[in-house]
Order: sequence, then C-alpha cells, then structure tokens
Amino acid sequence: LTPLPPSARPDRVSPSTPDYSLQRFELVRYRGDGRLLARIDGQELRHFPADDRLEVDQIRLRATDDEAQMLATADLGVALQEGQRLRLTGHVRLNRTQLISTEPPLLLETEEMELDVETGQAQSKLPTRLTQGRLVLTASGFEFERSSQQVRLLAPVRASFQPTRMAP
Repeated sequence: LTPLPPSARPDRVSPSTPDYSLQRFELVRYRGDGRLLARIDGQELRHFPADDRLEVDQIRLRATDDEAQMLATADLGVALQEGQRLRLTGHVRLNRTQLISTEPPLLLETEEMELDVETGQAQSKLPTRLTQGRLVLTASGFEFERSSQQVRLLAPVRASFQPTRMAP
C-alpha cells in the first residue's frame, strides 16, 4: 500500500469512503508476550479513515488459548477500538472446542455478536441457538465469558435434546 502524496489527499474524508482495501487477506495479532492471540481472514477488508474503522466481508476469526480453540465466522465484521472489539453481523457462528476435554464442541449461532478479541468475552442481544452434542438451547441472547468458560443465556430459554441416531 502506498499513501497518497499530501497534494492528492482530499481535505475532508467521507465516512463512507475507504482509503484502502485488501482482497483475500489474513491478519495476525500477538499478545504482549509474543504468543499468538488471533488470526483474522476474510474476502475483503476496507479501512475508513474518518473513524479508523475496519470492515471485513466473510470474516473468520481463529483463536487458541491453553484450554480451547475458537472459530467465529460472519458475513460482516467491523473492528472497533483498534481491533480489540469486533461486531459480527449476518449468519454469526461461534464454535469453541475444548483441547483437553472430551465434551462436544459448543456452537453459538445468532445474527449479531460483539466479541472482545483479547478477553474472549462475547455477547448478543438477538435470538441465539446454542448446540452442544445432543443438547439444543434457544434464547433471546447470550453472554460468554472465556475465563470462566460459562455461557449465560438470556430469558426466555427453551431446551431440547436431539434423538440419538440408531445404527440400521
């Protein structure tokens, strides 16, 4: 990327005009101690200088800590607070797989979610579906805390168990 010379830069930047974009990209973020924090990739990234916002089409966020792997996907991701917070919208899926446990992966599905990349906290105020093994829960939203590995579902909540498949 090459910035424009000062004479070619517009005096006023429209909030709806990106100053650069990247196609089929991958960004890598590291913790202060040098360990990998997260990988973010997508179809297209756009930077909007008016509010220093990044938008990513077909976003995929992969993160691993000592206990689990996480994959979050959505139609659109908007990076806020210098990339620490992500707002994911459209077909949002958060899949968390424990590294040591034999528990089935946890899958959260909703239409919008806020995610703090550094702390791993996530939340949504929109209808949510949680699936883990045969258990399926639906709720009006959720709050997820990575440090405690707990999901708090917002009322009303409905639960169902999917039947076990029998071999023919």
